Amino acid sequence: MNPNKYFLSGLAYSVGDVKPIDALAGVDSMSIELLNTLKSRGLRNFCEDTRTIPEMCLASALQTLKATDLTPAQIHAVVFTSSNSDGLVTDDDETALFSALYAAGFVKTRIIGLTLQACSACGESFQIACDLVNDPLKKVLVIVFGKKRAHRVGPQANTVFSDGAASCIVSSGNGDFEICASESMINTYLGSMGRAGNINQTHGGLLDLRELSRKVCERSGVQPKAMRAFFGTNASLGHLNFMAQAAGMPLTKVYQDDLAEYGHLHSCDNLISLRNYWTRYGLSPNDHLMLTAWSSHVVSASVLRYVG
Repeated sequence: MNPNKYFLSGLAYSVGDVKPIDALAGVDSMSIELLNTLKSRGLRNFCEDTRTIPEMCLASALQTLKATDLTPAQIHAVVFTSSNSDGLVTDDDETALFSALYAAGFVKTRIIGLTLQACSACGESFQIACDLVNDPLKKVLVIVFGKKRAHRVGPQANTVFSDGAASCIVSSGNGDFEICASESMINTYLGSMGRAGNINQTHGGLLDLRELSRKVCERSGVQPKAMRAFFGTNASLGHLNFMAQAAGMPLTKVYQDDLAEYGHLHSCDNLISLRNYWTRYGLSPNDHLMLTAWSSHVVSASVLRYVG
């Protein structure tokens, strides 16, 4: 096992225009009854972005580079992560992405595309980035994004999808947060059930999340009650509470501010919430935080330590 320690730094994000979910009335078969149901689940706004996916992602990535005082030439690799299996679906989409990267100064570098992660891609992105960093001089830029393709309302009519991108640097030298442990898992049995959701899929996903949460707590040596805060998938208040309970986390530690403010920003939720929590409430050195994600068949869990 690699004895190196791994760190996150330069957390940044870029989202579309924030709009009230009332603007969706009559759109995508959104009834007043469904709007009221979504509001009862803690959803108030959503983010709509007219920019292209490359524009969204580069806007966040350039913030990350500025925050870490890095140039594109100093980046060893880019892990580019779509929350949607159809994130880039045509050759023209790919060409536009490469054009944007080239214009930003990424001329010759490793570009690694990650898909099939639904809205739980953050944990797997961390793991891949750590695998790419084998000396303190190498820096990996992680970019995650999500953008509406067809409908704002999720397939189970229980959340509102927003548009945005988030990014950070992973290195083995130093950073703002140490990655103490990170795990992810795809359950192909649950994935074979589709995206409509049923009780077996929900139950199976929560069991998987409980398993992964225990593993990262054991690896990090930090138990849930000792964590400063808990971050999950911002699909609804119920979603966050179920996730916290599966992880053995006290509900008082669940961060939920961004749910109402931005809606569900796909796999960006963890990084955006961590950035906002840190900005709004501050952190003390050695505070530990748990980041989790739960999709219909994909889960991830990470424990971070604030370095200070």
